[in-house]
Amino acid sequence: MTVLNKVDLDQAKIEADLKNLVIRVLRIEIAPAAIQHDTSPFDLGADSMSVVDLFLAMEDQFGIKLNDDELSPAVLTNFGTMLGFVIKKLESA
Repeated sequence: MTVLNKVDLDQAKIEADLKNLVIRVLRIEIAPAAIQHDTSPFDLGADSMSVVDLFLAMEDQFGIKLNDDELSPAVLTNFGTMLGFVIKKLESA
């Protein structure tokens, strides 16, 4: 698992890593390119347990710390909101 820092803050890499994370956590067999910014993780099979797994995996993958008040379903509205959230957390680290 690669942990990124500010120097590595490259949106294309973050997007690719996040797509692969979603595929791995949800245990689905689709191409990363099939995940668009408006794709909801719930449309890909996410449930209440996998939501927790997604948040934990984002912390591990990107080396970010999520506060309890950030563990909101709004973050997981779609892939674009997830990506924006991760980038914002990395920029503020």
